Amino acid sequence: MSAKAFTPWWRLLHNSIGHRTKLHRWSSTHFDTPVCGICSRENESLYHFSVGCIRKSNFWMDVYTALDKPEFLSSEMAVWTALTSLSQLDNSHCSPEDLAILGCAFSSLWKYHWRSVIDHIAWSRPAAINMFKNEHQIHIQKYLEANVTSA
Repeated sequence: MSAKAFTPWWRLLHNSIGHRTKLHRWSSTHFDTPVCGICSRENESLYHFSVGCIRKSNFWMDVYTALDKPEFLSSEMAVWTALTSLSQLDNSHCSPEDLAILGCAFSSLWKYHWRSVIDHIAWSRPAAINMFKNEHQIHIQKYLEANVTSA
């Protein structure tokens, strides 16, 4: 697994991500709204931060397509289940290869999210998926090769 994935994933699993709903609850003077700064449509919960935001959902659909449509990324709930329980919707365990590429994708989503928020840059769907492809091209290639030979 990419070393870049450890901290964001650990923070997700330990509910230690500073999403807007949490930050607003802690300090409404500094964070005047719990609404997502990426889509401005819904309150930003941990789920919304990770997969529920329409921009993040589109990112996961692009990852799904880039990786030749693996089942464990087939829907928002499938991605959420894999991220939070390391298993698929049918309760079977994700393979180490699936988890490694999932970590790569989540680390890119994490990095692009904070770049957008901190630098006040609008979320760009092509830029987000390109970040994933560029930063993890070796992992993506290995993942695709492994799944072609196992199919």
